[in-house]
Amino acid sequence: GLDVVGPTMDDLIDPNHLKYEAQNLTPAALEERMREVDEFYAEPRFFGKVLASYETSLKSISERNGYAALWRGARACAWIALDPKESTSRREEFALKGMAMGKEAVKKASTRPESFYYYALSLGALCDLKKDASRELLHRMRDNMKIAAAIDEKYDYCGPLRFLGELLIKTDPY
Repeated sequence: GLDVVGPTMDDLIDPNHLKYEAQNLTPAALEERMREVDEFYAEPRFFGKVLASYETSLKSISERNGYAALWRGARACAWIALDPKESTSRREEFALKGMAMGKEAVKKASTRPESFYYYALSLGALCDLKKDASRELLHRMRDNMKIAAAIDEKYDYCGPLRFLGELLIKTDPY
């Protein structure tokens, strides 16, 4: 018979959830891939290099290194989503991809500040682009950034605290 696989519950609840195949790479190969991912993301940054960082991350997701590729992929997506030089449609696409990777990173690598940080940055990018933020979305951004700050408030030059301050200022009328 035919094996027909319908949508999973995750597809119905969250159509943007990350679909990936975990890789069975050796520890040495994974280390090399993470080095490549970080190299592509290194300054100076521009779309092509950051896209390569994202795509390499997507092909390097593995339990063997604590799912380190997930937060790195979310980082690349957040950078593209926040880049004012990119088109609105491209920024929105990468905000959604960053949210999917970040959400998965939070699930799989929840001891790292990066998982929560880049997930919240992607959420924020989408809110800015859509000029719309529900109370639930604002709370999700705030809560994820608070977790990132609790794990390491100095991460990315105190990025979690800077984000929370900006969020307070922007949402004060709320």
